[in-house]
Amino acid sequence: MSRWIIPLLLGFVALPCSAERVVDKPTGVSFEHPFDQYLIEDMSQGRALVRMYATPDHAQRVIIMSLPSAAAPEGMDSRRTAIARLGGPDYVEHRYEPATLAGLPAHALEYSAQGLRVLEVGAMRGAALLIVQVAAPEPVWEDPDQAAEYRAIPDTVRFEGEAAPEAAPIAPDLSTPEEVRAEWPARAAPSWRIAHHEVRVRLDPGAGSAAVEDDLTIEALEDGVGAIEVVTSVVTDVRFTHEGTDLPTVTTNGQHASQRHEVTLPQALDRGDTVTLRYTAHAQDYFQNVPNQTVAEVSVLGQVREHSSYTSHVLYYPVDDGNDATATLGVTVPEGYVVAAGGEPVSVTEDEDGTVTCRFENTLSVPRLLPFAWAVARYVVRSATTSSGMRISWYGYEGEDALLDQRLEVALQAAETFEAMMGPLPWGRVAFAHVTPEEREMGVSTPGLILVSDGFFGDFGDLDLTGRSVNDPEVLNALVVVDELSHQWNAYAVALPNEFAEGVATFLDLLWLRDQAGEETYRSGMAELTQAYVQSRALGQDVPVASPRVYQSPMYRTIAFAKVAVVLDMLMQYLGEDAFFEAWSGAFSALIGARPTYDEFFQALSDGAGENLTWFEEQWLLRAGLPQIRAEARDGELILEQVQPQDVFVLPNLPVRVVTPDGRIRDLNLRMDQRVIVTALEGDLRGAEVIVDPAKYLLVEQVFE
Repeated sequence: MSRWIIPLLLGFVALPCSAERVVDKPTGVSFEHPFDQYLIEDMSQGRALVRMYATPDHAQRVIIMSLPSAAAPEGMDSRRTAIARLGGPDYVEHRYEPATLAGLPAHALEYSAQGLRVLEVGAMRGAALLIVQVAAPEPVWEDPDQAAEYRAIPDTVRFEGEAAPEAAPIAPDLSTPEEVRAEWPARAAPSWRIAHHEVRVRLDPGAGSAAVEDDLTIEALEDGVGAIEVVTSVVTDVRFTHEGTDLPTVTTNGQHASQRHEVTLPQALDRGDTVTLRYTAHAQDYFQNVPNQTVAEVSVLGQVREHSSYTSHVLYYPVDDGNDATATLGVTVPEGYVVAAGGEPVSVTEDEDGTVTCRFENTLSVPRLLPFAWAVARYVVRSATTSSGMRISWYGYEGEDALLDQRLEVALQAAETFEAMMGPLPWGRVAFAHVTPEEREMGVSTPGLILVSDGFFGDFGDLDLTGRSVNDPEVLNALVVVDELSHQWNAYAVALPNEFAEGVATFLDLLWLRDQAGEETYRSGMAELTQAYVQSRALGQDVPVASPRVYQSPMYRTIAFAKVAVVLDMLMQYLGEDAFFEAWSGAFSALIGARPTYDEFFQALSDGAGENLTWFEEQWLLRAGLPQIRAEARDGELILEQVQPQDVFVLPNLPVRVVTPDGRIRDLNLRMDQRVIVTALEGDLRGAEVIVDPAKYLLVEQVFE
């Protein structure tokens, strides 16, 4: 859940402080600040420019923001409302008053939240809201001299050049469902597969190194297979052998430090034939980081370090396109270290050289987005079992006993909820491990193993979430556990399309939170997701959820995480909760071990619901946008018109409230399946206020122009 609002790191560089004025060219602003050393981070998204100048520990910072006016339609008033909503339970507003910014009329907002005191001064400059934010821990502001120095930073702002002209309107995406389906990559039938891995990894945390062996079994799926192509990353000195003889291998570089290896087999295989190859490789420094706009909470994909070693995305052993092999994983570490991994633990052996080898069996052939992961540290472990027999283990550092107990309780609660909704997992164990990446944070779910870093490891408090906000930091810490656990079902037991799985996880997060905190908190969370999606449409082109282009969109997060969750809530409202959950659990049961397309998943839902839901899939997931409705009350009739550029959205149950000038209220529930609908109502309605979806249950936008 916290990932909805995590900023995106594009890159940073440490610079010495200079007596010269700092000029931020992207925003056209210059200013002065007191930092001796600082980093520059660009967190921009589409048309929203966000530039941060921070001390190396990020504790003190100046952020320059240039936001499209559509993202803050009421200027700093909109910003003030958003900050209050997201600030959490300890949010305190100290002042909000008129000010100036480089000679422009402005407003100054000063507040405290989550241990920081923040000053924001914002003004409209051309078609954008320009905000200068100064933030530091509360104790820094208690020093009068430092506080005065910080409050003076906005006064040093100057504009460099003319304000940027108003940007051209964003062209709407008018793709049809048929066109989006045509974008999906074709599923080519493979001629071979890796059927099984016997992976052995030897780690030296003190040196940061890793040595890898894998006996991989190749199975031919058609006649005449003479070569295979596999992918690795980070490792070097790659060799493929058969019975001690090197196999001819052609290696080419790929994306993200990966390598593709075309390996000639010792002899051609016919359908059903198998052969076992030996793979060896080494990493002198096992470390990979990929700053990524789309997945900001995943920066270090793997590391071997003395305090914390782990791997999530690194292809340390050869992987084929299907990535559905069974495996035995053995990890050898110095004595005193503990290994966490997915699969079933089968043995721990003490070796003569003072090392320990831990072996895990993965006996299920299911599609995997990621390779087999592991985490290594001097862990303490807490374990428990759900009512169905699934075992959950938490691996944490010494002194984290209370935090581990909290997380174990939340994981058990969530697992019970998910088992009731989606059935038991096809594997009987899920492990969580606390990791400490060298850079930024880590929160990722891999098959059977979930990695969570320091930033997501705060105290949950008393675990009584009744009536608490979805933005409460303790609630967010709990939701990280719930969110990543849900991916065991929606990304691995059933390998849904990744962007869809992210939104499914957000939906499941809020369903769990509803059980813990009540309907009001659930509805508040859904309303915030709707607002986030609607406002983000000012940042760039809105594209269909199911289009591969979603990964290039600055709206990726609000489309995948927010829109999908709200759409699933609407489907639950449409079917009714009992029918929805029956269809939902039936779909997951039918698709265990599969990698379904959107069409295949919604066909399974339709089978369970006893109703064809293709129309719902197509209008909400295979088309961009949302219904934008203009409403007007006249004498004796109510007129509703969909004015969005996309085709008509079918709204089977559209709530509308009419408030007459004398205060009378009429609540209506209408079916809207065409551009304009006219509803006859008794009485003179001229001057009445019309509110579309007054409870904010639907993904609709009421427009007034």
